[in-house]
Amino acid sequence: MNEKLQQALGDLLNNTMSGISSAKDFLVSELPEVIQQLLMWHAVYNFILFVIALLFIINFFICGYVLMKKIKWVSEKKDDWGDSQISKQGIFGIVYGILSLVSCLVALTNLNFIWLKIWVAPKVWLIEYAANLVK
Repeated sequence: MNEKLQQALGDLLNNTMSGISSAKDFLVSELPEVIQQLLMWHAVYNFILFVIALLFIINFFICGYVLMKKIKWVSEKKDDWGDSQISKQGIFGIVYGILSLVSCLVALTNLNFIWLKIWVAPKVWLIEYAANLVK
C-alpha cells in the first residue's frame, strides 16, 4: 500500500514537472508577441487620451476667441437690442467660458506623453512598467 502511494506521488510530481516545463516553454515562445501587444495597447490608449486632452485645450482657445468676437459684436449692437437679450447672451458666454476653462484645466492635468515614450524608447517604458508591477 505504501509502495503504491509513493509511486502515485512520484507520477504526480513527474507530471507536474513536465507540465511546468511545457508551460515555461510556451511562455518563452509567446513572450515577444505579448510584449508587442502590450506596447501597442498602451501606446494607442495613451495617444487617444492625449488627443482628447488636446481637443479640450483647443476648445478653450476657440471659446476665448468666440467670446472676444461676441463681446465686440454685442457692444456694437447694444443700442439696437434690449438689455435682457444682451444679459442672456452674456450669461451663456460666461457659463460656456467657465465650462471651457474647467475642461481645459482637467485636460492639462491629464495631458501625457506616455505614447511618445513608448514610441521612442519602448525598452525604458517596459522597465518602468515592470517596476510599477513589482511595487
